[in-house]
Amino acid sequence: MTPLDMQFGELPMKSAPEEIDADLTNGPPLYAVVDASLIEGLPEHLAASGLEATCLYIGDQAHELHDVAPYLVKLAPDTAILRQLLSRSEMPQHWWDHGATIFLTSPVPFDALHAHLRRLLRLQDARGEWRMFRFWDAPLLRRLFMETNVDFPDPLRCFGKENLRIVERFFLPDPVSDTVTIASSDAPTMPSTWRCSDVFLRVLQNYARERFARGLLDHCRTNFPATFAVLAPEFQFDLMLDGLEQAGRFNLSKRGPVTSYMEMRLMLGIGFADDPMYPWAAEILHRVTPDTQLAKANELFEHFDAYHKAVNGPNSATYLAAIARAESLLDEPAEMTHAEMLRRSYPEKYDYLGPDLIQAFLNAIRDQLQGRGALDLRSTRTYILLCFFMGHRCAEDPQYGWIGPALERSWDHGTAEQDSVLVRKARTWVAAVLAGAPSS
Repeated sequence: MTPLDMQFGELPMKSAPEEIDADLTNGPPLYAVVDASLIEGLPEHLAASGLEATCLYIGDQAHELHDVAPYLVKLAPDTAILRQLLSRSEMPQHWWDHGATIFLTSPVPFDALHAHLRRLLRLQDARGEWRMFRFWDAPLLRRLFMETNVDFPDPLRCFGKENLRIVERFFLPDPVSDTVTIASSDAPTMPSTWRCSDVFLRVLQNYARERFARGLLDHCRTNFPATFAVLAPEFQFDLMLDGLEQAGRFNLSKRGPVTSYMEMRLMLGIGFADDPMYPWAAEILHRVTPDTQLAKANELFEHFDAYHKAVNGPNSATYLAAIARAESLLDEPAEMTHAEMLRRSYPEKYDYLGPDLIQAFLNAIRDQLQGRGALDLRSTRTYILLCFFMGHRCAEDPQYGWIGPALERSWDHGTAEQDSVLVRKARTWVAAVLAGAPSS
């Protein structure tokens, strides 16, 4: 469907796009559940409209969460609120792109519908544990109807209970694709005792994880624009999902600690939790103690902050200077040791880590390269420097998707006269980084 626009000069103004106008207006009364957290000032808009509307939360919870809670609103075909919910423009009072609404039709009185929807705010799983259910989230409800309704009756709970059909149809807008999914059911009843199945619960958990990942992606795109500018969109989301999975292995699940973990992962490399250069990360993340997630995240940040200030410098100036020096070391005489190469390229990091950690790092890289074939001198030095700058697992890191393929193409290649693929790609990367560096 095509959302409504400004409708300049159109009288009478449409209240709904023609593709769904008849579906919304011909039948039982029309309602909307609107998420106040996605529309600024929604409670005030509803109060001024004169429509029958109320928060799905009650009591103190409704007072405390009034500006982020879901609201049930009874609509009519000619109401301005309906037009605003279905309109797209640059005007702040047009809300289609906010994705804040589901519509439904119901033959029961307002209070009965309100009571029914309140019962959906929490669901009990097969083990008797209660879980929050954001049923007014259109993408979630659409996924539940599509993925579980064929074999499982769980979503029918949304239509009614026992012998009473409370909701006739749901209308689930998707502002990304400009579509509306209409969900209905011929099944007339639901058992009076109902608990969500494992399949239903798995859909909820997967959706929550993906929603968390999208929020994390928005945060990381804002704070690491250079990194995400060169990553394909599908890799960006996969990077977030992988980070969430890895954070979960360290018992990190809360938004703040996971965000801190992801930021360190982006800066130190995907394998920083086991990187020989950062033993403090392994010690904290693998520690089995009753520490809270926040305490663990704070301890991680203290170590990371000290490292960052000593090694990277303001605006990463120290890091960028080290990258500029590193390339010139590739053609030094063969007698130069790998440890000496690291010291000369990045003395600040070398001194901060110390000889013992440097040797542990070099041992780990040596183990990676054993049994894989032969790399020429420049390629070997290049790979060690890349791992030193980007983490010991940089060949697997989606941030640097060129390293792994270039490394594979460089075994038994490269001569004194011609650079291997890895060296050529690395030189191109260095030039791009330095060209995009902020001026001092």
